[in-house]
Amino acid sequence: MPLKAAFFFAAVIAFTWIGYPALAYLFSKMLPRPVRKAAFRPRVSIVLPVYNEGPRVEGKIRNILAQEYPRELLEIIVVDDGSTDRSIESLPASLAGEVCLIALPWRCGKAAALNCGIRAATGKIIVFMDARQQVQPGSLSALLDNFNDRRVTAVTGALQACAKGGESLFRRYEEALRAWESAWSSPAGATGALYAVRRASAPYLEEMTILDDLVISMTAASRGRLVYEPRAVAIEPQGQGASRRRRLRTLAGNWQILLHPLRYRGIYSAQTVFQLCCHKFLRLTTPFCAGGLILSLSVAAPAITAAGLATLVMAPALALATPGCTGRGARRLAWSLLVAPLRSLARYLSRSESVLWQRTQ
Repeated sequence: MPLKAAFFFAAVIAFTWIGYPALAYLFSKMLPRPVRKAAFRPRVSIVLPVYNEGPRVEGKIRNILAQEYPRELLEIIVVDDGSTDRSIESLPASLAGEVCLIALPWRCGKAAALNCGIRAATGKIIVFMDARQQVQPGSLSALLDNFNDRRVTAVTGALQACAKGGESLFRRYEEALRAWESAWSSPAGATGALYAVRRASAPYLEEMTILDDLVISMTAASRGRLVYEPRAVAIEPQGQGASRRRRLRTLAGNWQILLHPLRYRGIYSAQTVFQLCCHKFLRLTTPFCAGGLILSLSVAAPAITAAGLATLVMAPALALATPGCTGRGARRLAWSLLVAPLRSLARYLSRSESVLWQRTQ
């Protein structure tokens, strides 16, 4: 019996990180669903929530205005979630006149800020961005071309990390998996730095929602299809501490959605539930399965418990075998796979992960 349990735990880990991506790749080749892309230029509303972003706000607005898109069809909505650094008031008059500014009287959280932006939006397409990342030229048009296909209700761009090593390896793995999922169905979520939804498919969020981009994009996907656009790229600045904080917050949001299926039932549909379970929720079980594997092996045959311990170094060992990945990068990857899910669960259950967001470097 212990050996059967060990086999089960090992199989779950292997399927989560190797089997499911391989299956998604096969589906992308055997069951392709091409998107009918063409130039599509509707009125667009860009929603940019900010909190104490300082000079980033000005830089982000200039970055948006530099996109090759007709100005008369572009609406920029900046929602200030109770900032205390006067970043909005300090905007140059020439830029302030280019945007619609909404200042919340107190901190309400990112979900509330996004709801305000959605209500104010007048465009047929709503594009969500963060102030932290810069968007490459042509990204907005690349996103919108996908909406020429009426089946498409949401589009996510790609996130390019400046970091190297394990973090960069993990990001490349994620982007490849999203591309494979998109080729035959819908990827399991969008990058919060750059994604778009049809106005008619954009949901209002519960204000206690942590992982807003997943809820918005997957709710829209359940009403049509979410696709991945690799030509639309947001650049993620480097910062290890901030990266870990964001990773913990993302996983806490996954735990919130998993533990409250009725509250977030809108994200589940025939075209999204399989990807959500395999891509998002099974990953949360990795540290539990690794512990169960070691415990099962120690009961069945103490002499081979070392094989169970080997699973804990599998991720960094694979990372070290990858060109450009350092020992530090391997440790970051191992932390992300084995430690972060447990810490994020503890933070969520203890209510340490607040809906109120913090500025990251």
